[in-house]
Amino acid sequence: MKIFFIWLIFIPLGISEWSIRADFHSQKITQTYLDRIQSDTLWDLNPLVEAYVGVVETMLAEEAFWPIEKWNYFNRGQEKIEQAIDKDKDDPELRYLRLLVQLNAPKFLNYDDCIESDLDFYISNILNSGLNIIWIKKFSHNLLIGKHLSDLHEARLNAFLLSINC
Repeated sequence: MKIFFIWLIFIPLGISEWSIRADFHSQKITQTYLDRIQSDTLWDLNPLVEAYVGVVETMLAEEAFWPIEKWNYFNRGQEKIEQAIDKDKDDPELRYLRLLVQLNAPKFLNYDDCIESDLDFYISNILNSGLNIIWIKKFSHNLLIGKHLSDLHEARLNAFLLSINC
């Protein structure tokens, strides 16, 4: 009986938020990585994991060769991000993920409607999210290297980083 309970402790119960966050921020995004995440039958039950899957799909659009394939990757990913936010509107990490995509997506895709509101929400709520300050700083630095970050948004993010470094 003891062996059974020890075995249960070591069985992963779906993808953990910590593991997907760490994996996403530490490796090159590939189709293999996306397939691995989606092989977990529970991935779409957790809004945060669903949003990370969406971001991965939008990023894979860059790697696709054919324009229609690029379009399909991006649209599927965008849809997953939006669905995740609809499920949990109060999670600042979800807003970070959408903001990350919006700041890096080509302008012609017109996926930039929520930059201002997401940045406001992120700055106002991320410190109360329960995330480790190291993650918060990493997220903020990732946003600062966005391809389409305006000077105003850059100044706001830098001010935010200065306020948490004190």
